[in-house]
Amino acid sequence: MEAYLNIDGYIDALPASQSDITQNLRLLIDKLVPAANARIAHHRPVWYLGSRLCYMVGAKAHVSLGFYRGTELPDPQGLLEGTGKILRHVKLTSLDELEQRREAISALIISAAELTT
Repeated sequence: MEAYLNIDGYIDALPASQSDITQNLRLLIDKLVPAANARIAHHRPVWYLGSRLCYMVGAKAHVSLGFYRGTELPDPQGLLEGTGKILRHVKLTSLDELEQRREAISALIISAAELTT
């Protein structure tokens, strides 16, 4: 696993389709939670707002937006996946999918921020 010095380096190393998704997710998180700090942790971009808020990770065929307290988030659209005790994630396979789900994903990000403050 490659070590990235910053989020730009992480995004630049992804295939173009994943790079577009991660860059747009990054902009969305930064817009919705401007007080959050982002850095590379555990080989991926992680946002902190007092405690860990969310992360992004590029996989083979998708990008996951993960939430550290995902089981506590309201998810009326049923976007969250995972079977762990706390973590949940949303899988995105295209920029179009992100755009279609933008409102629901935004609600998840805001809810996650409210949990950490």
